[in-house]
Amino acid sequence: PLGFALVGVLLFAACSTTRFEAEAPQDQGIAARYADDKGIQDDPAVLYFGDFESDSWYTSWDTNKPENGDLVSWDPTERFAPFQGKALRVTIPAGDVLGISAFRTVSQAEEIYFRYYLRFGNNWRTLDGGKLPGPTGDLSTCGNGGRPCNGTDGWSARGAFDVVDARGRIRIGSYIYDGEMARRGDAYGTQFFWGRVETNRWYSVEHHIKMNTIGQRNGIYRGWIDGRLAFQKTDLVFRKVDRLKIASIWMNIYHGGTTPVDRTIHLYLDNIVIARSYIGPMGAGSM
Repeated sequence: PLGFALVGVLLFAACSTTRFEAEAPQDQGIAARYADDKGIQDDPAVLYFGDFESDSWYTSWDTNKPENGDLVSWDPTERFAPFQGKALRVTIPAGDVLGISAFRTVSQAEEIYFRYYLRFGNNWRTLDGGKLPGPTGDLSTCGNGGRPCNGTDGWSARGAFDVVDARGRIRIGSYIYDGEMARRGDAYGTQFFWGRVETNRWYSVEHHIKMNTIGQRNGIYRGWIDGRLAFQKTDLVFRKVDRLKIASIWMNIYHGGTTPVDRTIHLYLDNIVIARSYIGPMGAGSM
C-alpha cells in the first residue's frame, strides 16, 4: 500500500501549495511556560496531557492494556535514555506489523494541536515505511486500510515513518486520507515526509489540523520537529459536509503495508499533549 501512496504524493503535490520551512523558528508555545511540562494539564488551552507515569495510562484511551505497549524507565539493550521518568515502549514483534493502536477522543473539534516526544530504539530497522500517531476524523467507513474517503464519510492524518537510510536516519512526516482521494482515484493515503531523525534521541513532534470551510480548499496541516516548522499545507479538503470534524488522536504504530518486520523493534513515546493552540517543546527545567 505504501508503494501506491507514493504515486499519490507525486500527483497530489504537483497541484497543491506546499511550503517547507525547516529553518524558520516557531514562536514559543504553551509548553514554554511549564518547566518539564509540570502543570501543563491545567492550562486552559490544554485538552489532555499524558506522561506515562501511571500503569493505568491506557484507561484514558479507547483501548485495553496494549499487548505491545509497556512502561519503562530503562532499556539498556536499546540504548534507551529516559525523557522524563517513565516512557511508553512500543514493540513491534518479529514477524508482525502492529505495535499499538489506541484512540483519544477530542469531542468533534474544528482545530487541534497534538504534540508528543518520540525516540526510535537502537535496533530500529524496517523493511517498509509505516504509521505514527496523528489526528483522525470518522474512521468507520474510510481513512485507513485502502478505504478511500470522499469528503462525506471521513478522513485521517496519521504520522508516517520511512525506512532507515544509509546514514542511519529515518524520514518522518504525515500520511493523509483526505476528502478528495476517491475523486482522484487514490486507493491509499498520500505521504508527505518533512523531516529526518536519528535513533537513540528524543524529538518533539507536533501536528496541527484545521478543518476546511465547506466548499473551500483551505484545510490546514502543519508539522513541527523540535519547535521548528517543517511542513505546512494550506489547501487541503478534509471534508465536504459540516458534520465531519476532528474526532480523535490515533496513537498508531504500524509497520507497512503488509510486510512484517524481520526483527523485534522498539520505539518510545512520552509527554503527549492535545491542545487548542500551538504547544511547542517543553519549557526548560531539570533536564
